Amino acid sequence: MKTTTFFITAWLIALSACGAALAASPGRVTFDGKCLGGLHDQPGQIFTVFVFCDPPLGTNIGVILKDLSGEFDSKKWWPTNRFWQDHAWAADVTSFAWDPSGPGLFVGTSSTYGTGAVYRLDLSKRTYEPVFRIDDLDQSLVARERSALKAESHDAIVESVDTAKRTVTLAIRMWYGDGQTKVIGRKVLPLGRGPRSGGGR
Repeated sequence: MKTTTFFITAWLIALSACGAALAASPGRVTFDGKCLGGLHDQPGQIFTVFVFCDPPLGTNIGVILKDLSGEFDSKKWWPTNRFWQDHAWAADVTSFAWDPSGPGLFVGTSSTYGTGAVYRLDLSKRTYEPVFRIDDLDQSLVARERSALKAESHDAIVESVDTAKRTVTLAIRMWYGDGQTKVIGRKVLPLGRGPRSGGGR
């Protein structure tokens, strides 16, 4: 019994330390070749992302309401309804970035187990919308690149966040042999404008 209690206590301490370390990480997180599992807090806000490292099924995430003292929709979030996942944006995540303008999150996904799009989440309302997909690109260009590269898959990434210009840059990239990639399209969006309508549960 004492041994079990010791291991549980040690695990909780390690998880807490991991969460604290990750909370101090920058607002953009990428998973190229390495999954950074655990908690990733949004600075100055009431939400956190929990990252699940699920090889060989990719990196998956969920959003947690960590603090009830901020503004949120009580019909969407509640003390016993604090965890949110939706396959569209939570599966096979390549990267994510907090919106420094408020309770928002940009999430890039891979097409292998996910949808291969970038989503903008409004966390206070628990809604989301796709903001960049391969279908948004010139399809003749996509076909040429796919053929030339003998691409095996594609994904969408949150490439950068520019707080001075208040923009986020998104990218679509093709994957070809030996883990190499090529960006075939980019999109720049303004920060601070969340999803217009539902999509979340």
